[in-house]
Order: sequence, then C-alpha cells, then structure tokens
Amino acid sequence: MMLKIADIRQIEPDSPHETPTVKAVVLNVGQIQKEHGKERLYVVLGDETGSITATIYNFDVFDRFRKNMGVILMDILLKQSYIGITKRTEVAVTQAFIIPDEVLEAAPKLPCEADTITAILNSPEKSLHSVNGIVSKVSPATTKPVGGNDVLFQEISLKDSTGKATVAVWDSMVDTIQKGKVINISKCRVRLFNAEKKLSTTKASVLEVVAESELQELPISSDDDDDADRTDEAAPSHMPVGSVIAVFEVDPYLACPINSCN
Repeated sequence: MMLKIADIRQIEPDSPHETPTVKAVVLNVGQIQKEHGKERLYVVLGDETGSITATIYNFDVFDRFRKNMGVILMDILLKQSYIGITKRTEVAVTQAFIIPDEVLEAAPKLPCEADTITAILNSPEKSLHSVNGIVSKVSPATTKPVGGNDVLFQEISLKDSTGKATVAVWDSMVDTIQKGKVINISKCRVRLFNAEKKLSTTKASVLEVVAESELQELPISSDDDDDADRTDEAAPSHMPVGSVIAVFEVDPYLACPINSCN
C-alpha cells in the first residue's frame, strides 16, 4: 500500500495492521548516534504532500540514506510523530523528485538540531526536538510517581529571542541546571498539559551548557511570571511590607467553633 506522507500522519501510531510503503526524498541526514548501546540514524524525509522525521534502527541500511536521494520504504513502523525503519523495512534507492518549496520550508529539524522555542511549541504534540535558551527559572526538585516508582522531577523555564517554554526535567538531570546559564537539551518531547504545550526530557536527552552564545545577551524580563526570586524590595510602593509581631484580637469563625479553626 503506497501512501503519501500526509496520509501516513493520519494513521494511528503503532497500528499493528498498518505496514505502508512510502516513496520520499531524503531532505536531511544527521550523524550516527549511539543510544543505550545501539546505533541510530535520524533523517528527514519529504514528498509533495509533506515531510516527517525518521529513525533508522538498522545499521545495514544507513548508507542508503543520503541527502537529496530518493528512497522507497516498504513495511515501515508508524510511531507517534515519526516513522521507524527497522530490520523488517525494505529500503530501495530510487530517483529523486522535486519537493515543493512550501514543504521544504516547513520540514522539521533533526532531533539533534535545536530550533527556536516558538517553532518547537508550534510543532505537533509528541514530536522530538533539541532546545536551547537561557534558564530564567528553576523550580524546586520534587518526585512524581511513574510506573509505580517515585522519580525525581523539576521544572525549568527557557527563553530565547522568540519566546519561552517550560521544560519538565526528570531523573538524573534534576538539580543540575542553574538559573542564568545558557543550555541545550536534546531530544525533548512536546507534551500538552492543561491545553498548554510544554517540553519534557526523555531518557535519551542530553544536557549541555553552552559556553559562548548570542543567547547569553537575552534579558530575563522582570515582568515575567517566572521571576521566582522577587523580594520584599521589589513589591509595589503602595503595598505594606513587614513582619507580624503581635495578634491582639481574633474574630471567631462561627461555622467552626473549635480553636484550631481560628
């Protein structure tokens, strides 16, 4: 069953009975990466209807994916926001064809390439991205239940010249990020929380502190709601600030006559 990339995006991910064939042009190729002891290759594929990222798990076919080459893929694996090319996938090299300019312009970046924060938040839910920016807030570390276990969790806020994003940081990355630093986090997944898109690190995410970057020139706006270090000195002049030194009278709470309610 030969499908277009736009059709593939409409199929339910991980469908066991869907094994489509697709003909596409390789728009971009990343470096071979080693994750959990296994080598993987990330590419971007496109046809006249759209583009999509692909993860190649089969080392034997890495050399068949070259930029601007055409490929025919039979029996691909449909994932959340990308396609998987496994040992079951047959890969044939074919003649490339013309990709419309609008498809090229909207093509996703490789998971190892950082995009702007605004572009990332406008991308599909569950898609993978690398993100960089200046850390404008670091929330206290806590734990959350995941799969029956308590896992370390922390939220940070990242800003660049286009916008800001909340990033959920998990496990060993917790308490390793400092406010004011310029960082890059690879393979973050776009998630939807309370109708708001946020980012979440994955097991494959890698944190890197950027030593020299134009992002270091970005100001952290004082009117952001993520300015967590406000003190009494920053309070508006009309707001009284001070310490409670005595309580002279307590009005009883009639609905609850016991002392603890007052």
